[in-house]
Amino acid sequence: MKPDTDDSWLERFGDWINPILVKETRQALKSRQFSVTFGLLLVASLLVSLGGVALAGPELDYRSAGMGFFLAYFVVLAFAVFVVVPFGAYRSLSTEHEERTFELLSISALQPRQIIAGKLLSAIIQMFLYFSATAPYMGFTLLLKGIDVPSILLVLFASVLASIGFSMISLLLAALARRRGWQVFLSVAIITALLFATVVSFFLVASALMFMGPVMREPLFWTLLATLLTIYVTYFALAFQLSAAQLTFDADNRSSKVRA
Repeated sequence: MKPDTDDSWLERFGDWINPILVKETRQALKSRQFSVTFGLLLVASLLVSLGGVALAGPELDYRSAGMGFFLAYFVVLAFAVFVVVPFGAYRSLSTEHEERTFELLSISALQPRQIIAGKLLSAIIQMFLYFSATAPYMGFTLLLKGIDVPSILLVLFASVLASIGFSMISLLLAALARRRGWQVFLSVAIITALLFATVVSFFLVASALMFMGPVMREPLFWTLLATLLTIYVTYFALAFQLSAAQLTFDADNRSSKVRA
């Protein structure tokens, strides 16, 4: 037998992967919203770097400016991953109801869980692309002193979980709201809530970075972190099952997996 070529392997992989993920990712990466957001993210990060260096002047070599730079980069990143990505996930599902294309998905071989998972994974891919744009700048803050590697990694890890959680909640609300009136109301409510969460996250990160070093040496900190991760995973699974249950037909068993 002849060995498989790269094209045949890619074709099989494309057939195996979630078709909703492929469609949503292709549409998202070709959209003007992603191009503008990604470009603005790079420009804003560059302006923070140049502006921060210009404001600090010659004293930059003699003081710890890493935390200030990191917080500035975090604000830029937070808007993209806490507002743009979750709201994009909400719109990706609510648009299916608005344009009456969800009926085509419901009669296909795709299960509701595959639809939710595909849209969620598409949001996660966009999120990591935004992270890739700002991660080098955040790593640059280590050279400026005032911040350490564990603190950076913990903040980025928490940001990833928060962005995925916000996207899951947005998909749940989109699955619940099928009437246009509710969709318009939830669009405004979600934008407002996400912007508020972004502002709160800045103050939380700023406060955490000031005390994170000594606190991370305490075993109680890691116990509390493990407890919060357990709560996060539990409610994330519940939101996922609720979202999938809302997309199935009325006579289907919606409650068993949710109760489990």
